[in-house]
Amino acid sequence: MTELILNKRKGFKMKEIKRLVIHDGKFHADDVMTCALVRTAFPDVRIERVSGVDDDMRNDENTVIADIGLGKYDHHQPDAPRRPYVLDNQYTKTAPPITYKAAACGLIFEDIKDMIFKTKESANFFFENYIRPIEAQDNVGKGVAANPLSIAIGAFNTISPNEEDVERRFFRAVHICEEIICAEAEAEEERLKSEGEVEKYIAKSEDGILILPKYMHWCKAARKAGLNYAVMPGRDGFALRPVRGLLPADWLNEKPNGANFVHQGRFIAVFRTKEYAVEAAKKLSKEGA
Repeated sequence: MTELILNKRKGFKMKEIKRLVIHDGKFHADDVMTCALVRTAFPDVRIERVSGVDDDMRNDENTVIADIGLGKYDHHQPDAPRRPYVLDNQYTKTAPPITYKAAACGLIFEDIKDMIFKTKESANFFFENYIRPIEAQDNVGKGVAANPLSIAIGAFNTISPNEEDVERRFFRAVHICEEIICAEAEAEEERLKSEGEVEKYIAKSEDGILILPKYMHWCKAARKAGLNYAVMPGRDGFALRPVRGLLPADWLNEKPNGANFVHQGRFIAVFRTKEYAVEAAKKLSKEGA
């Protein structure tokens, strides 16, 4: 994960959050994701949407203020922490470095990520695929850094003068982000459990080929073990997957013996039986392909 250019929170330990204060009015993916992250880590937190911050809020040790008030979890002040922004165009190599402000959801994620995810790998994945795109659109602009999740969350806004309707829509959006966070955390749990199961099949592997009785999270462990190919049940047969690299290009023109399907991306081929898949894997291993 990219470090903050201005890291004012080194060594900070998150206290228990009983109240989260966030701005009212029109909401965006930043404040919505901030609330979802906090509610995931602290399910009993009370969320207050306000137009201003008072001393009672600032002085309450169990209250966290975010995206308003110019504090640690706000990013509207000039000296807010910044991250590098990678230009995705033809001028990337010659353009001067660009930075953008780390948004509220990213600032608070740094402090509570270990309460949500067990591994640095999963936390980094969530940051790069969810947090960073929200931050970029929020601070760089939709025209340059459009993010589908941010656009979807924005659709929940309403111009209704009915305050209850506005709040209802806001918390619907928060709930959706909570579901996403929980799904990623559950996926991490499943991956860790699955990787543990894979180890016993790696111990039985021969000829650099991992044979699994069902789909598991196999790739990381297989790479670490130095294996070449993995075979497992797949749709309409048995899948052959390279642990690294790609399957032979000539398989696209002439399928190997027993193969039903070879993906154009050459990262998977499906065979009618396990025996055909293993036979093909052994041949590739022997050829050093």
